[in-house]
Amino acid sequence: LDRKALPDARTGVLAGSGEYEPPVGEVEEKISEVWRDLLGLDRVGRHDNFFELGGHSLLATRLASRIGRDLEVEVSIREIFANPTVASQAKLMRDRAPIVFTPIVRIEEAADYELSHAQRRLWILDRMGDKTAYSMPAALRLTGALDVERLEEAFRVLIRRHESLRTSFIEVEGEPRQVVSEEVEFRIERHDVSRKGEEEKRGTLSRIEAESASRPFDLERAPLLRVGIVRVDVEEHLLFFNMHHIVSDGWSIGVLLRELAAILRGEDPGELPIQYKDYAAWHNGLMESDRLGEERAYWLERLSGEIPALDLPADFPRPAVRSSRGSRIGFRIPSAVAGRLQELGRPRGATLFMTLTAIVKVLLYRHTGQEEIIVGTPIAGRRHSDLESQVGFYVNTLVLRDEVRGGEGFAEILDRVRETATEAYDNQDYPFDRLVEELDLRRDLSRNPLFDVMVILQNNEDAVLEMEGVEVNPFETEFAIAKFDLTFSFVESGDGIECGIEYCADLFKRERIERMAVHLQRLAESASSNPDETVGRLEMVAEEERARILELGEGPRAEYPSEKTISELFEEQVERTPDSVAVVFGERE
Repeated sequence: LDRKALPDARTGVLAGSGEYEPPVGEVEEKISEVWRDLLGLDRVGRHDNFFELGGHSLLATRLASRIGRDLEVEVSIREIFANPTVASQAKLMRDRAPIVFTPIVRIEEAADYELSHAQRRLWILDRMGDKTAYSMPAALRLTGALDVERLEEAFRVLIRRHESLRTSFIEVEGEPRQVVSEEVEFRIERHDVSRKGEEEKRGTLSRIEAESASRPFDLERAPLLRVGIVRVDVEEHLLFFNMHHIVSDGWSIGVLLRELAAILRGEDPGELPIQYKDYAAWHNGLMESDRLGEERAYWLERLSGEIPALDLPADFPRPAVRSSRGSRIGFRIPSAVAGRLQELGRPRGATLFMTLTAIVKVLLYRHTGQEEIIVGTPIAGRRHSDLESQVGFYVNTLVLRDEVRGGEGFAEILDRVRETATEAYDNQDYPFDRLVEELDLRRDLSRNPLFDVMVILQNNEDAVLEMEGVEVNPFETEFAIAKFDLTFSFVESGDGIECGIEYCADLFKRERIERMAVHLQRLAESASSNPDETVGRLEMVAEEERARILELGEGPRAEYPSEKTISELFEEQVERTPDSVAVVFGERE
């Protein structure tokens, strides 16, 4: 990693890129101001590159939204990728017809309200018995003098501020509706293991952790939020936190933690201009607009024809009903390889997420031999600037469908993935759940609709909790919920890229996923070093595994009619010895 080439965190000027050149004219100055706010920089030059200064697809989405609000000009995310400097974006906008920015408005108070499309699907899944797959458990280690009473009151302020935290879900004449309560009862659940012996302490913590994550929520009772504090020692506590996805998402967690810190500092967050019910009404009304009509047409065309099911080798038979029993492994792509991946994508206009997605697709191709690979990825779903400080279930899912051929170079695959992803970003508002309904897919309870693999690059950088006198650190829990067969997650860090594979434990053994993690690391190293190599020849297998494979090939050999297929030879043997044993597996024949 060439650290000298990294952007200056204060100025945004790339080292070695030349002198700073200030924005010219009103339009460039306004764009520069939006950049500074989004990227946290003191100044931005007119020829600086948005993505080289730390921009990514989520920030590009927010940039397009802010430009619409502040400059009253519509710009697509594809155009931002193609015009990544202040000067080129200003040139793009000068001849654009102005648009009228329309804020989301409050709706009239009522006894109950309509659900968003995303909420409706989670409500249906809950009614079908899927009670824990959409919980959002997390844990923090708190070291210092913790005032639990003060923390509890801060949570109560948050609950009064955000209607989502006071929302429950009922059925009215066969239709789901959301109800916002004026007041709800909230208490932090408290446990004390400080006086227990080490072995008993570990057992109790494990039980509390599992119970916090696995206890289902009753959607008819608010708040759909649960917080527990375990006193481990005089100045050491564990905070277990869980919410139901129907009222929250990853972005919301960042909002809650920042506001919780502000409340603990004695600051008043004030009243929100809109709430989630206002968004749900606005977005449901938007479904009939011309823009979402164009997005609908895009997705129906993109996902036309047969949708292939990913045929990954598994260790256990696929359950008749999809299992959410999960586990997770973690590993790291080292900083040198991470730096090469960044450099590989930059001249192609590809973000790190796109490069990592291309690597995952090559991995899946190499494990299945299938040339059409479909994965999903979450998108924040907050293109309207009024939604940046909201708590609720806004996240949408994008479907990324690409062909991967063994004879193509990795760079070709990356270009295709970049094209697919930027198109998807520009069509991100059409609800995934509505799309699934309209595609009229054959219902298969053993699988998710459209895809079985999710890819996530975490870039909610601000999702941290700051407490005076208390050091806050993540606490890794063992409890995992598998929403998909496989979920690949990535987080940039100072040591490279922290990676995780969450997997369905009723399909795969841990050993298989550990091998897959090594394969991904090797592919990342090989593709970043030689991006023009064909994907079928990229290095994937570690030396130890290669040696085992070669050893298996050193057994006895027998001649056979090579002009015939295996199935033909098998059929001939059946005819010759119909009563002989064909296959032995454990105790079964």
